[in-house]
Amino acid sequence: MIKIKTAKKGRNRFGARKYATVPSHTDKNKEYTVAKCRKRAAKHYYYVCSCPHNFYSRKTCKHIHQFLVAEKEYNV
Repeated sequence: MIKIKTAKKGRNRFGARKYATVPSHTDKNKEYTVAKCRKRAAKHYYYVCSCPHNFYSRKTCKHIHQFLVAEKEYNV
């Protein structure tokens, strides 16, 4: 189960106010940070993950999909 957190003061390392730590599917010792970000004066959000797949290809990874499912479930 993923718990979406909200930064109380300031922002986390991606510059977002909402983020979650998602466990890796292949290695149970690894965790990745997924953040919901928005540029200033923009109306839409984008998601960033610290996993190598998202970092190098800039495509939506399975960790971001898990974050989206958790966000819809809990209406955060």
